[in-house]
Amino acid sequence: MLPSGALSVPVATLNQSNKPANSWYSLKAQNGNAELMIYDEIGGWGISAQQFARDLQALGKVGTITARIHSPGGDVFEGMAIYNMIKGHPAHKVCYIDGLAASMASVIAMAFDEVIMPENAMMMVHKPWGGTLGDADDMRKYADLLDKVEGNLVGAYQHKTGLSEDELHALLAAETWLTGREAVEKGFANTLTDPLQMAASLNSKRLKDFTNMPEALKNLFAPQGNSAPNPLVPAPAAPNAQLPAPAATQPDTTAIQAAAIAFNTERMNGINAAFTFFPELAELRNQCIADANINADKAKDMILAKLGENTTPCAVQPKSVIIHASNGNIVGDSIRAQLMARSGHTKAEASNNYSSYTMLELA
Repeated sequence: MLPSGALSVPVATLNQSNKPANSWYSLKAQNGNAELMIYDEIGGWGISAQQFARDLQALGKVGTITARIHSPGGDVFEGMAIYNMIKGHPAHKVCYIDGLAASMASVIAMAFDEVIMPENAMMMVHKPWGGTLGDADDMRKYADLLDKVEGNLVGAYQHKTGLSEDELHALLAAETWLTGREAVEKGFANTLTDPLQMAASLNSKRLKDFTNMPEALKNLFAPQGNSAPNPLVPAPAAPNAQLPAPAATQPDTTAIQAAAIAFNTERMNGINAAFTFFPELAELRNQCIADANINADKAKDMILAKLGENTTPCAVQPKSVIIHASNGNIVGDSIRAQLMARSGHTKAEASNNYSSYTMLELA
């Protein structure tokens, strides 16, 4: 479950316009009864709360909502919105767990009046997780957000199961996988049915994020020949027929996150290097690091502007002056000494050839 963070890339932020045509999601009504199928991730290219809200409103008045769930979970905020919409609907609500209700999908199942699970189906609960970039304060704020999100999840589970908060927190911390029988025993489901053959496999990258998945379940949800309806065999292409354009691929969110982290690390290292000789400007350094739009070059300009506050320009150096550097690093040392003198940290040296330079010229 991915709570949306400062620079994290939660599934729900991905462009819905690129969503595959076969989403394995449907919500339709007939004769006053609605049927909901969630065979996909929550958010991203799967089922969004916005789409679900439109479809739910379009149902009109229905007396019963029957759902079938086979999902690895997904975005926590999208999932909580769907949970609240189902929970608040006046219809009688029945949910069948066809194979897997993991992570946020298990929370959505808690919104139903009756949850029915075959003995070989699975339900998984775990702590919410996510990522962010920033300083220690940003990290602490994000940790607080995760704790609040976990409290919301525990509340949904507790309303259905009647278990104590402590017991539920322990189940989430352990990433607990429950069989149909165990789910009924703990109150996550109401009715146990005979084992069923799984109708479809799940081919989701999210499955690899689960650390305690039973081996038998990994094999069960691996891509198989019957994981989706057999496509129609296309007719042979006519001679010189133009091949269809390749399908758009989903962005690799892991690579995007890694690139963002690497870029931000390089940016912060450059800013820290620029402030090496100006420890008294720690507050300004922190401001530069906190602003993702400031790089090392902008930070240097801000240093010069800060050092130039409350000073007056000296006489302008004639443009014909030629500087010869032949004694080690005398140029760099002289400029640094003059900057320190301008900022009030050292006494100005009369012999410094840069004493008449403005702050802009020293840059």
